[in-house]
Amino acid sequence: MKKTLALAAAVSLLAVSGALAFSAQDPLVGRTARAVAADGSVSVVHFGPNGTAHLEAGGQHINGTWEIDGDQLCFVWPGQPRECWPFDPSVPVGQTVEVTSDQGDTAQVTWDS
Repeated sequence: MKKTLALAAAVSLLAVSGALAFSAQDPLVGRTARAVAADGSVSVVHFGPNGTAHLEAGGQHINGTWEIDGDQLCFVWPGQPRECWPFDPSVPVGQTVEVTSDQGDTAQVTWDS
């Protein structure tokens, strides 16, 4: 499960920078990102209001949280340590980039919306 959750956290790279203030107007709210691990497993994260996140991976649905911390987007999933990923606000929807977290996990990430 850690691999699935780590992969899901990888989607954070492409977050739009901004203050740590959660509202319906937050630039991540309503967005979705897709991450593909080296083994081909796919995770999708949906960013909700108030720092909520919903992960779909391997037939599982997991709720967690996200927050912007400086130039990092961090996730906390149940039973897992906080994991942070760099972000680049200039990466457009549809472009895939490889990202590596502060835990050493790597994935190919694409914003779907």
